[in-house]
Amino acid sequence: MRDFAGNLSVYFEELYNTNKNLIELVGLDCIDNYSKMESLFLSISNSLMRLFPCKIDRSSNSLQLQKNDGVLALKDNLCFLLNDYQTLLNKHNDLLNSIRKIRNKAEHTPHRLSVRSTDSGTHTHPRIRFAYYGNGDNKEWSLNASALILLIVDLNKMFDKILGNLQAHIRTNHSDREDHPYYQRLFRLEYERFNRLLESPLLYDISKSMQNYW
Repeated sequence: MRDFAGNLSVYFEELYNTNKNLIELVGLDCIDNYSKMESLFLSISNSLMRLFPCKIDRSSNSLQLQKNDGVLALKDNLCFLLNDYQTLLNKHNDLLNSIRKIRNKAEHTPHRLSVRSTDSGTHTHPRIRFAYYGNGDNKEWSLNASALILLIVDLNKMFDKILGNLQAHIRTNHSDREDHPYYQRLFRLEYERFNRLLESPLLYDISKSMQNYW
């Protein structure tokens, strides 16, 4: 059985890759590759659904945390985790609900879901429109990359807090492991580095420079 750090590592990696995908996504616009934009967004949405263990409450049509699933299954070792997750869910519920709906359509009937258009301008983060057509159940969702950035920035802050608590846990309970290369590498991870990029006025230029031009 994996230890506490090993159990958390899958979520650290998921968020790390989500940040990389988001940085690439924000520089795409309506004249770029639609399939690339769709692929990046759906990859981000899959990761967010893994990072946010939640389900739809049919009575309120809003998301509620599943308190014993995903990373929340580890909440007994992180006393702040449930409260912090609830705060994030309250703040970003509408966005996460839209992401969940798009992701579900992509999973069950991907041939009926597509990027219809994006609205963007120079140094402006794209607004992505997804359309779903099928059996009279036609829907559209419009998502702003700026809203995604705010969500990921908040997640990054919480996961840096998790890393800090994990490091304290290892130091207190497994001091013999603290100098092991695995933990040395893990504790070099700092999501604040991503936040400095995501909140930078140079984000658009950084994202554009990552794209294949030809």
